[in-house]
Amino acid sequence: ALAYLRNKLGQAPWSGGGGRITDFEQPLYRLVFDVQSFLSFGRRMSDRDFRRYNHVMDVVDLRMKTNLPLLSPQFHRVLRKWHAAVAEAIDANAEQPEGHSLSHLLARHSHLPRKDLVSELSNVFSGGVFSMTVAIAHALACLSAHGRELRRVREELAGLGPEPSYAELRQSTALEGVVRESVRLYAPAPVF
Repeated sequence: ALAYLRNKLGQAPWSGGGGRITDFEQPLYRLVFDVQSFLSFGRRMSDRDFRRYNHVMDVVDLRMKTNLPLLSPQFHRVLRKWHAAVAEAIDANAEQPEGHSLSHLLARHSHLPRKDLVSELSNVFSGGVFSMTVAIAHALACLSAHGRELRRVREELAGLGPEPSYAELRQSTALEGVVRESVRLYAPAPVF
């Protein structure tokens, strides 16, 4: 997911704050889904799972916009499919019990019944997607407004190769600075 973001930043037609604007909506949705998948399950989820998740969100969005009750047969149907995807991800993690993702940690340290574990991870995933989207969008907006910093990040990331490790990315002072400053300026969740 981070390599994907790096490639997208490298292709972005920004020139400081006054260049052309690129529509990042669809790639951003997938990037956020991939990052959240990694944090939640320790791996990238499939395109089918991405479609399942988006179908649930589309149903929720439509029903909320039209003031229809959220709990409907359609909602339950698409939610069951998303829960099945989450259950499959949990099952895949059983092969690597030493993992550090949220699902690994909950599987090791919680005494929740499986059905509740699936439900909780589904809810946490959805909540994380929202705040992750806000955080990444703000970081990209900050970069688009500051061409010199965008060039610094691009140059630093270009030196890491096509698939940098997490440890290599952590050593990127320019990327770290952009992430920290954008989260400082625009917290993805309200702070009271």
